[in-house]
Amino acid sequence: MSVYQTEEEQVEAIKTWWKQYGKSIIVGLLLGGSILAGTKLWVGHQQQQEAAASTEYQAVVDGLDNDKPDQVLEHGAVLVDQYPGTPYAALAALAMAKVKVEQGKMDAALTHLQWVIDHAKQADMKRIATLRLAKLQFAEGKGNAALTLLGGSDPGSFKAAYEELKGDIYTQQGKSVSARSAYEAAIAAMPEGVDRQYLKMKLENLGAKDAS
Repeated sequence: MSVYQTEEEQVEAIKTWWKQYGKSIIVGLLLGGSILAGTKLWVGHQQQQEAAASTEYQAVVDGLDNDKPDQVLEHGAVLVDQYPGTPYAALAALAMAKVKVEQGKMDAALTHLQWVIDHAKQADMKRIATLRLAKLQFAEGKGNAALTLLGGSDPGSFKAAYEELKGDIYTQQGKSVSARSAYEAAIAAMPEGVDRQYLKMKLENLGAKDAS
C-alpha cells in the first residue's frame, strides 16, 4: 500500500514540500552554477596570467642569453610588479640580481634577492635566493651576517652548498674547528655519486693551515 492514498494526495504533498524547500534548492542550484562558472573564469584567468608571465620570462631569458641587461631588467620588473604570484617572478628577480651584481650594484642585487626570500611561494626558490644573498654578504666582508642568514634558514636539498659556504666563511675568519665541521657536514650531505674531491681538498688545505 502506498504512503499516499491517491495521486491527488501525492501532488499535494509535492506542492507542500516544494513550498518549504523549493526556494532553497533553486538558490543552491544557482549558487552551484555560479561557483562552477566562477571557477571556470578563475582557471581561465590563471591560465592567461601564466601564459603572459611565461612570455615575459622568455624575454628575460633571451636577454640573459644575448647579453642584454636592460631587457632582463625591463621584463623582470614587469613580472615582479604584475605577476608576483607566478614562479616566473621569482626566477626573474634572481635574474635581475645577477645583472645587478655584474653591474657592480650590490645593494640593488641584495634587494632583488630579498624579494625572492619574502615573496616566492616555492621553498627552493627561497633557498637559492638565501644562498646567493649569503654569498654576496660574504663577498662584501659581512661574514657574520651571512652565517646568521644561513643559520636561520632551512637548507632542504641545498644543505651541502649551505655548509660549504659556512666552511668558507669560517676559514676566512680563522675558525678552523668550525670550518672543518661545516665541510664535513657538506660532504655528508652530498648525494651518492657526486664528486666530493674539491671539498676534501678544502679540508686538506684546512689541515695544512692548522699545521702551519
